[in-house]
Amino acid sequence: MRYVKKITGWVFGILFILVLLAMGLTHLMEQQTTLSELTDHFDTIGFQPEEHKTVFDEGTLYYVTYGDSTKTPLLLIHGSPGDWTAWKELMVQPEVYTNYFIITIDRIPYHQTTIKGSYSLAEQSNYLKPVMDRYCSPCVVAGHSYGGALALQVGAAYPDQVAAVLSIAGTIAAPFQKPKWYNRVLNSPLQYLIAPFFQASNNEMLRLSDDLNALEIQLANIRIPLFFIQGGADVLVAPESVVYLQSKIPDADTVLYYDAVRDHFVIWSDIPIVLKALEEIRLKLSL
Repeated sequence: MRYVKKITGWVFGILFILVLLAMGLTHLMEQQTTLSELTDHFDTIGFQPEEHKTVFDEGTLYYVTYGDSTKTPLLLIHGSPGDWTAWKELMVQPEVYTNYFIITIDRIPYHQTTIKGSYSLAEQSNYLKPVMDRYCSPCVVAGHSYGGALALQVGAAYPDQVAAVLSIAGTIAAPFQKPKWYNRVLNSPLQYLIAPFFQASNNEMLRLSDDLNALEIQLANIRIPLFFIQGGADVLVAPESVVYLQSKIPDADTVLYYDAVRDHFVIWSDIPIVLKALEEIRLKLSL
């Protein structure tokens, strides 16, 4: 069985590199969706997203707000790679926009955020401070995949400004996020053959395990509730990741929504479970 898993990992890794190289050579994914192209997607709701930029010496952090600003703020953080439009299907769900004011970012260094380079979870969290100060008094923070880890980092960094964290198929467990062989292969001149956003993603994966070890220490005394969605059919994040983290923070208030057949792409493939988690957060905290 172990041999089969090893062969499967190698095959997946080779295919992964070939796909990245093909996409890098053609730059097919460089044409990300712009806000103006999504007008029809949001038109039926009665709200239109508003664009914002927070300026730093290193560049600008781009984010979008959506909905009724009198509602509880919900900060949404996409995965690696990606951009704020990963959340566009969730944003138009009535259960979300009638109860939450949505803030969704382009993480460093993706899409319309112009801050470039490779940053740790803690450093990315630091760049979110102006957004936190402006909107979160407090807010709910939710993240998908790598964004789930960053959501936890934000909760640890700003406990007085975060009411709860929701990690969705999050890359949250250090032992399971050690760099794969293909991450190391791409940490070479080959990186110049792939699109810049995939270079950035690979750099994040190379350092993620170390970032998570540091985050684990910070979460030891966390007092805000942590919610997790994880599936047993997730081929990108180890299904046992949440149970591992729970064992490291036994005093934390945690809730796990687990389904053996749930995949990694929950924010598209299983929106109902995300809606359920957000509603239970709202009711539990009387938001």
